[in-house]
Amino acid sequence: MLRFLAALSDIYRVATMSGADYARRRGVKVGKNCDIHTFKWGSEPFLIEIGDNVVISYNVLMVTHDESTALVKDENGRRYHIAPITIGNNVFIGAGAIILPGVTIGNNVVIGAGSVVTKSIGDNVVVAGNPAKFMQTFDSFHQKTLSRSSTKDFPKTDSHYDWALKIADRTPRRHIDINQL
Repeated sequence: MLRFLAALSDIYRVATMSGADYARRRGVKVGKNCDIHTFKWGSEPFLIEIGDNVVISYNVLMVTHDESTALVKDENGRRYHIAPITIGNNVFIGAGAIILPGVTIGNNVVIGAGSVVTKSIGDNVVVAGNPAKFMQTFDSFHQKTLSRSSTKDFPKTDSHYDWALKIADRTPRRHIDINQL
């Protein structure tokens, strides 16, 4: 019974800790002010390093090895490709993105949702796609974001949640009668 309660305690502790704390617990090197929503750190989380001010969305997968190379054999045995992943400062990684072994992501980078990052990415860019390709500069993205009406109307003190509620209040809704479905 005590073992069961101890296991429940561990599950609760993991379930209530932040994504950044969970990543650190797994062995990922995590910088300051990171907002992490994934729990997919692969089999070598100690090979992943994350800079400061990084947002990693849901279901992002970091892969530090390529097991397909194990099929290649020579007189020295199987060949494995294992390499670290390094993420710079001020980076956003969209939901469902996949980061492959040996990738270095620079500073001020946005990676679109569902992107597959197969090669290193320099500083100040926005990439998306499979494989991830250059879409625009970070400066261009920054200017477009500032000019959007959905963000310019809110004071700096509002949280993301407050913004979403204000947008919802301005959005016309159609009443749906569930009896007619």
